Amino acid sequence: MQLETINLTKKYSNVTALDSFTQCFNTGIWGLLGPNGSGKTTLLNLITSNIQKNDGSICWNGVDIDSLGAKYREILGYLPQTHGFYKNFTARMFMQYMSVLKDVYPSRSERKQRNEHIDKLLDTVNLLDVANKRVGTFSAGMKQRLGIAQAMLNNPSLLTLDEPTAGLDPQERINLKKTISLIAKDSVVIWATHIITDLEFIAKEIILLKKGKCIKKGTAKELINSVTKKVWTLTLSLENAKEHIEEFTVSGTISISNIFEDNESVTIRMLSESSPHENAALCKPNLEEMYLYYHDEGTAI
Repeated sequence: MQLETINLTKKYSNVTALDSFTQCFNTGIWGLLGPNGSGKTTLLNLITSNIQKNDGSICWNGVDIDSLGAKYREILGYLPQTHGFYKNFTARMFMQYMSVLKDVYPSRSERKQRNEHIDKLLDTVNLLDVANKRVGTFSAGMKQRLGIAQAMLNNPSLLTLDEPTAGLDPQERINLKKTISLIAKDSVVIWATHIITDLEFIAKEIILLKKGKCIKKGTAKELINSVTKKVWTLTLSLENAKEHIEEFTVSGTISISNIFEDNESVTIRMLSESSPHENAALCKPNLEEMYLYYHDEGTAI
């Protein structure tokens, strides 16, 4: 299975939200990483045909999706960034309603299979015990999990997720990553987020988006290695730390990624093309520092 975008472009008036984006997605989890306004949601809306492109093409297994029509929608699962729920629907009613829209087990003779399938999905997202409660009473995290369940209703070959862990507690985030990892063995999954840790260990490749353009892509390890010799650590006494932190902050070429303080000293981690201080030492970068390096306007790249 393969989704391919070629020179995909979307403009809103004078703003180019996505600029000549070309990428081939095959089976596995693909991460779209970038801040708000980087083009992640626009790309997913184009892939799901919720908006129309200005230029370029999108192909599924070599066939333009515009010519596939309903056949393309049958293989597609989508979790939008914002949900529209009928507050008076219960979780089970909502899933039944969505199953009708998606033509999942549509005949009366398949009603038992449909209900079993719905219960299995609700159990997967830990909502089975509240399946008969109204969605209007749900927390933001519960609504997010219900949205994830509906995205998986038709066992999609192409699953697109826009900020799927928003509102989820740490345990639910772990559960979601386990579930999506299993799905991705037989599906193409595109996961858009600005939360770096969501993708670090599960994405086969991460695509960095900035102002509608792909600025870097690779595995988590490759991306981290790309900022080797650009991350430094410096330990200072408490009395000297404030002055140096202010100096680094206003320098324009140095970005502080973290500060650790104990009773006697302050340790600073920062990004810089060259040594920021005579006592600074190079250290191993992490994925957050890679992200900061490529997205922070104050860092020279």
